[in-house]
Amino acid sequence: MARMATVLVVDDDPQARALLQATLLELGHKVLLAPDGEVALALCYQASPDLVITDLVMPVLNGVLLIEHLTNLDPLTPIIGISGKGQGQLHRAKEAGAVGVLRKPIDRVQIMNEVDRVLAMKERF
Repeated sequence: MARMATVLVVDDDPQARALLQATLLELGHKVLLAPDGEVALALCYQASPDLVITDLVMPVLNGVLLIEHLTNLDPLTPIIGISGKGQGQLHRAKEAGAVGVLRKPIDRVQIMNEVDRVLAMKERF
C-alpha cells in the first residue's frame, strides 16, 4: 500500500464526493473536497495535493479543463478522471494529462486499487 497522501476529490455530486471521501479515509489518506473545478484550482494552490480525482462533467470548470490547468501548474501531480458519460470523456481526460480514468459508478475496490497504483507510480519519481 502507498504512503498516506493528501487527495483532492472534485465532483459536483455530493453523494459521489462522500463515497470517495469515505473510501480514501478508510485507506488512511487526508481528503480535500471541491464541488467544481474552480474551487479545486484554488485548493491546489493552497494545499498542493499528492493526487487529484476529478469528475469530468461539472458546471463552472469541467474536469478536462481542470486537468489541463493542473497539468500546467504541476505536471508531477497525478490526476484520475472519472465519468459516467462515456468513453469519449475518459479519452479526453487521458489526452489532457490524466494518468488514470475510471467509469462511474465506481466500485470501492476499483478506486482503492487505482489510488494505490497511481500513488506507487508517483513514489518512483
